[in-house]
Amino acid sequence: MQQEPRERNQKLVETFNWSRDDAASIWCFGPEDGGTNVLLDITRGIQHMKDIRDSMVNSFQSFTRHGALVEEESRGLRINIADCVLHADSTHRGDGQLIPAARRLYSACELASSPSLYEPVYYCEISAPTQAIGGVYQVVNQRRGQIIQEDQVSFDQNVVKFYLPIAESFGLTESLREKCQGRAFPQCSFHHWELIKDLPHEAGSKAE
Repeated sequence: MQQEPRERNQKLVETFNWSRDDAASIWCFGPEDGGTNVLLDITRGIQHMKDIRDSMVNSFQSFTRHGALVEEESRGLRINIADCVLHADSTHRGDGQLIPAARRLYSACELASSPSLYEPVYYCEISAPTQAIGGVYQVVNQRRGQIIQEDQVSFDQNVVKFYLPIAESFGLTESLREKCQGRAFPQCSFHHWELIKDLPHEAGSKAE
């Protein structure tokens, strides 16, 4: 939100194929005005929208910090306010009435959009002798790992680099010790979040 509006709007139009009207209708990003979620007011000719903006924005900031699925931060949401019916009396358009109603609205929008979950992913390096590399690959493949590189660092020593979902990392050292006779040593650090491709409401899915 701190970006110069003309520059931001131009980028949204040229890079992300937004319409110019939509790009000019942004109320906020969330959470904290710097997240990956965005709230738009695309209403036309509705009175008092400026009066309720702060309440709608505050609710959006709170909601995107604690989303509808697991009370964790939401990512990649765009919510358009397309229509609005407001009470004529301003005393019925305060934070107390608007913020809870807006949060229910945002939750409904998210749940109706077939949301999925992100999972945290480690970047891992395993150093192992050449004769133990087969065991390393077996362990990594069994744990949904994605091998990205293998380097030979000496005559009989290799380093395997891969991404591994953190949920699959528990017991990794023990599995490597078993498969590689104690000759493979992992080092892991958090790297990124990755979208789980299936949906939480699908029975038996990873997201569920």
